[in-house]
Amino acid sequence: MKPIITFARWGNYTIAFKTLFDQLGLEVIPPEKTNQKTIAEGAKIAPEMYCFPLKVTLGNYLPAIRKGANTIFMVQNIGGSCRQRYYGIIQEKVLKEAGYDINLLDFRVTPKAIYSTIKK
Repeated sequence: MKPIITFARWGNYTIAFKTLFDQLGLEVIPPEKTNQKTIAEGAKIAPEMYCFPLKVTLGNYLPAIRKGANTIFMVQNIGGSCRQRYYGIIQEKVLKEAGYDINLLDFRVTPKAIYSTIKK
């Protein structure tokens, strides 16, 4: 299956992610702007106890998935106390339980890894 990429809407990073995947020659379906409909759709399938941003990002994925996206690019924070470090695991499970056949491209970068790469 050829990957068709989408990702959550993250301000200016949205442009950067789209450009990155375009330059790699991959098909991209960028997320639509967040609105009340996307928020409601994300909240409908999200676990009740999870935070608002998780529900918003789920809602960002759904229109792109319906347009043919089959791979979600997810940058995760693996430090600190924010639950965002679990988003990929939770969102993949929630989307599959809702009947969406997607793959998750989980990109984890720590500040130490960035520093080590730049230092080289």
